[in-house]
Amino acid sequence: MQHKASEAPTQSPRLKNAVCPFCSLLCDDLVLTPNADGSFKTAAGACHNASKAYLRAPSAPAPTLNGNPATFDDAFAALAKLIKRSSRPHFGGLATDVNGMRQIIRCAERSNASLDHAHGEIMAATTELLQSRGYYATTLSEVRNRCDLALIFDVDFAARYTNFLKRCTRPKQSLSGPIAKRRETLFIGSNERSPFDGGDKKELSIDVRRGEIDDFALLLLGALRRKTGTGALAKKAQEVVAKIRDAAYVTLVWAPGQVSESPLALGWTLADVVHEINATGRGALLTLGGDDGGQTAQNVSAWTTGYPNRIAFNRGSIDYAPKLNATRRLLEHQAIDALVWVDSFGRGLKIPPGNVPTVVIGRQKPHRPHDIYIPVGVPTIDHDADLVRTDSSVTLRGRALRDSELPSVAKVFSEVMARL
Repeated sequence: MQHKASEAPTQSPRLKNAVCPFCSLLCDDLVLTPNADGSFKTAAGACHNASKAYLRAPSAPAPTLNGNPATFDDAFAALAKLIKRSSRPHFGGLATDVNGMRQIIRCAERSNASLDHAHGEIMAATTELLQSRGYYATTLSEVRNRCDLALIFDVDFAARYTNFLKRCTRPKQSLSGPIAKRRETLFIGSNERSPFDGGDKKELSIDVRRGEIDDFALLLLGALRRKTGTGALAKKAQEVVAKIRDAAYVTLVWAPGQVSESPLALGWTLADVVHEINATGRGALLTLGGDDGGQTAQNVSAWTTGYPNRIAFNRGSIDYAPKLNATRRLLEHQAIDALVWVDSFGRGLKIPPGNVPTVVIGRQKPHRPHDIYIPVGVPTIDHDADLVRTDSSVTLRGRALRDSELPSVAKVFSEVMARL
């Protein structure tokens, strides 16, 4: 099989209600206008990250073997050969869609490989929270339609999840209009990060320095348990608790990947806060994360193996070891002899350094030569794709928006499997 770049990609007419793959909110209401170079202009309402990503013109570089141009068939054969001769290959990055992840797991099972997503450290911490403590979780739709008090813990909306407020706390329509109208949203964190300008009395900021977020959460928990602390921070916590007691449905929103200290420690405290709220009222925790196909990787792994990320196949058995199967740790301890790095969304996920044969299956050509490089299309843009949203409650299908001669990640691994 051979692919070559097309001179002028043919644009698909399906330009409304496009699914954006560039953060785990998976906004599915984008309106796109095709440009002559195959890129897209986004209509008003798209976040700045999406607008920038869609403006990237498509490219169809040739695969390379040791820095030299090659055909796709040669690259598939070389990857299959590398996997065959490896005693312990590792598949990292895992930035792909549902079908891509399914094929990766099939290949990993046959080759006794280990798996870890690029955001595996953060996802392992939130998984540990669920396994060891458990918590009441909610969804984007629940926040949009039923929550009347949202407490947002220092989420940097300028960096990620920009449209969360528009879609969930400021919706134009909801199943229950009165709740949306009376909803109060508190941003708890540094004023530098606050998305609120003070113009809306229902959107307030409580200035808490980044290093004090954990302390504030503990003070909030104490105040709910009627233990009065001292100092300015404790007073702020008591003010928030007064609002909690008046609310019918409270949601605590956080992004573990943006926590400056231990996400597990803060998550544990927030889970305790929610538990305390539910003693007399109703509360839930909403976790924002799983970008670059992370939530998809977690869910597909759980569906097919019974375990989340960071697993290793071993002659038919599965070893789930979140600490041992981390990509960086495996490279540092020379516990693997080949790294296959998957990054189909083109956000430039950094490959951990290591002295092993490296394969890059990605959207952008690597800056340094690798043993094998295979370019692929972007899910929901260059090919149809299913992705799992940040709250794990919805899997969304995005349709291809342009003709592309680049294979999908699923196609790459199915071709490799045929050669193993």
